[in-house]
Order: sequence, then structure tokens, then C-alpha cells
Amino acid sequence: MKKLTSIILVTALLAMSACSSDENPGSPQETTAAPSESTTTVTETSAAPEVTAPPPQRPTTIDDISWLVPPTFDYRKLKICPCGEVFRLYTEDSEEYEEWGDVVDETTGEIIGEYDGGHGGGFSHWIYDPVLDLFGYTSEGEDGSYIELYPFSEINEHFMSNLINAVYSVDSTMRERYEWDDEWTSEWLPPEAYHKKIALMYKCEFITDFIFDDVGSGRRVIEDGRITPINLIGVSSDGKFGVINEKAETIIPFLFEDVLIISEESAFAKYNGKYGIISMK
Repeated sequence: MKKLTSIILVTALLAMSACSSDENPGSPQETTAAPSESTTTVTETSAAPEVTAPPPQRPTTIDDISWLVPPTFDYRKLKICPCGEVFRLYTEDSEEYEEWGDVVDETTGEIIGEYDGGHGGGFSHWIYDPVLDLFGYTSEGEDGSYIELYPFSEINEHFMSNLINAVYSVDSTMRERYEWDDEWTSEWLPPEAYHKKIALMYKCEFITDFIFDDVGSGRRVIEDGRITPINLIGVSSDGKFGVINEKAETIIPFLFEDVLIISEESAFAKYNGKYGIISMK
């Protein structure tokens, strides 16, 4: 009898233990299952979150401008030589006559002497007739001038360099003829043919509308016979110059009386009537 009673008691205790376990299915267990192979793999190969660099802090006021050389040079006008290699003073002796002057050092702003090199032809610029959808180039003035125009659909990447180019809106029907002699004549656009508005083009595509009223300069660097474009250009809006890049972004705000690009890191800028050199880093 005692043996039967012991068996019944043990059976009852086991049953109570089983009920207690069923009532608390989420209770912690003494043994923990090893993590699955797939879980271990995910943990080992999970990538760190990407860190996005903040946008560059560009200047917005004159107080934000960093001057490499303060604006102390009282030059009437600076221009880059058509050869694209040197900056020179541009003097005006009368209303009818303008000429090139001395060379200016692009790191100090100082006059360093006369230019003894050659640079070939004179000025020319890109033009676009929005009414006739014609695109091309022309020289300034009537003496020794020329003009070439083509349907805009024919323009391709071989027609222009990879520089940012300023394009003047014109009425090409106002072209005039210049007679050199009985055998040769040329055509040119008089000042009244220009609409006084400029757009920017990069790789044969307009990146802005015709919203600018003057252009300072872009620049190309020639080393070992190879041309390296600097895709920045000085343009003006409402009489003030700034700097634009090939994405039509404003790199330097429109604060100056003139801007000429020296490199990707610096430019001549005229402020309060005097030239200095600003940083564009």
C-alpha cells in the first residue's frame, strides 16, 4: 500500500509541474538555443550607415569673401589675353581707340612688364538667334569681322570646347557687309543687333536662360600643348559680377564690378573701383 501511495504522489507532482510550465510559456529557460547560422551571417555582414558630406559653405555677402590680395590696384580694366595665357591691362586713349597694356601677375596683382608673345586672331564670341534658331560665332566690330551661323540642331560636342561659354542673344537679320575690296567682303553684327542678354552653355547645352547682362571671363590652361578647361565663368546680373560653374551654381555671389577667373581656386575681382584677388576654395 505504501508503495502505491508513493507512485500516486510522484505522478501528481509531475502533473502539477507540467501545468505550471504551460501557464507561463514565455518564461526564461535554463538552456538557450544557439543563434541560427543565418542570424550570425547578417550580424557579420551588416554595413555601417553611409555618411553624407554636408554641402559646401559658399559666401553670400562681402564679409564672407576671402581676399588673397586686398583690392588696392587702381586699374581701369583687366582682361585676359586672347591667347588665354596672361592677364593684361586694357587702356582707353579715346572713345574710338582701345589697346592692350602691360601684363599683370596673377598671384600678386602687380604689373610685371610688357607682353612679348603672340596670340593670333582677335576677339570672337558665340551668338544665338532665338527667332531663327541659328547658332554660331562672330567677331567684334566691322574691320576684319566675320560671322558664321548654323541651325542649332547641327551643333554637336565637336563644335565647341568643354569650357563654359557665354552666348549672346542676337537678331541675325541685322547683319551688315564690310567691303575690303572688289573681290572680298565680310559680314558683321552692329551693336543694335544684340539683345543685351547672355546665357551660359556647357557641352552644347544651355544651362541658363538669357538672364545675364555682361561677361567677365572664363579661362583655359594650356600645358604641354594640351588645353585644360576651368569650368567657372564670371558673369554679371543687374550690373554686379559673380562666378557660375558648369552646373549653373553660384560659386561667388554677385557683389563685384568685374571678375576674371585665374584658376579653380582664385579670381581677380574689382570692388569699390579697385582690383584684388579672391579665394574660391
